[in-house]
Amino acid sequence: MNTHDYAVSDLLTFLEASREETRHAVVALSAAESLTDEVAKRLAITAGLKSDYAERLIHALHFSDFVIERNSEWHFAARVHPVLNESLRDDTRLYQATHTLLAELASEPALFDTGEEIPAYLLSGVGAAYHQSALSSQQGLKLYVNASRNELSGTQWLLGRLAIEQQEQGILSPTAIEPPYLRGMTLYREGRIKEAEPLLRRVADSQQIREEVAIACHLVGRIDSHTSSTWGHAEELLRRSLAIEKELNVKY
Repeated sequence: MNTHDYAVSDLLTFLEASREETRHAVVALSAAESLTDEVAKRLAITAGLKSDYAERLIHALHFSDFVIERNSEWHFAARVHPVLNESLRDDTRLYQATHTLLAELASEPALFDTGEEIPAYLLSGVGAAYHQSALSSQQGLKLYVNASRNELSGTQWLLGRLAIEQQEQGILSPTAIEPPYLRGMTLYREGRIKEAEPLLRRVADSQQIREEVAIACHLVGRIDSHTSSTWGHAEELLRRSLAIEKELNVKY
């Protein structure tokens, strides 16, 4: 059994030995990509725990093998988070309540300004997109696009990863171009062209008249122009990119 399997085993053992309200609270914490103790306490209370018990639970989690510390923030281990998150998605009331709280915190942090530490992802535009998508996919996709226009950073990497994750979970439509565009553009800007290519091709294949499609057509066209067998396809993509640019009256 490897380290990841031990983490899952330890989590299941912990949950089996816990009271029902404690299990609900731990599941609620998985709504967040990253946590501070203050935000974790809010989520635990939302799940039904009293304040003092929520504090004791969070303190105990810090000593577990399935929690990863990261500066002043922490999160569940990679193998553990999906297990909890699946349980959260099965509980409609708790799912709505936790994502509503986190979406409000991401959109209006001043409403919660009581000296609490707030996870960085909630303040970067990523949190608003991620949690609003859980409540309304259409609204969330708009926020993903807005956040993607910031400069390349670790935030952009997280943005693309979370968008793809939500698409794979069925939260975002499988035909939505925003997730593959966000992830593909981040990889392309990092110079990871081979990883970016299949994602950008998904966008370029879309028949939508959108700026993202034009950019993807241009980039994939340039990739295909490097191989003689795909010159014809490269020309088609580049011409389509120009046609969309003209129709939208935008410049790249």
